[in-house]
Amino acid sequence: MANFDIHIENYDKYDERRHDLYKIEIYKDEKIFKILEPEEYAPALNFNIKLDSLKEGKYSFVYENLFGETIKKEIKVDESKTYRISITPDYLFKKNKKSVFENLKDSEAKLVFQSRGCFHQDKDSIVVINKGKDYFLRQKMVV
Repeated sequence: MANFDIHIENYDKYDERRHDLYKIEIYKDEKIFKILEPEEYAPALNFNIKLDSLKEGKYSFVYENLFGETIKKEIKVDESKTYRISITPDYLFKKNKKSVFENLKDSEAKLVFQSRGCFHQDKDSIVVINKGKDYFLRQKMVV
């Protein structure tokens, strides 16, 4: 029997903050196998999840990244070993060539936004960083 060692981690290794993930759907041979969700009082999924006693087949891991993209990672289980699965919610897969960030070349852009309503007024910002062919999103950590 095979095992999965699932790691929810940042693609940007310089970002030490936790990016919460709320659901991972696992399919085996195109049929739903398991849905991973936080426990009753947990705010998000654990960083490390282990599944054991897996049979041979093609497994797909489906989740939504920080950018709203549905990501699908596939693993073929064909031997009795532990398969390490890396889930990276901060990775942008589809890069829109016509976006405002197209001109970022090893630099960053800060986006400032605000929200106002009858009983609130908030202002915050995020930073989009380009390093080579990769883009990263940094947001202020709420304590």
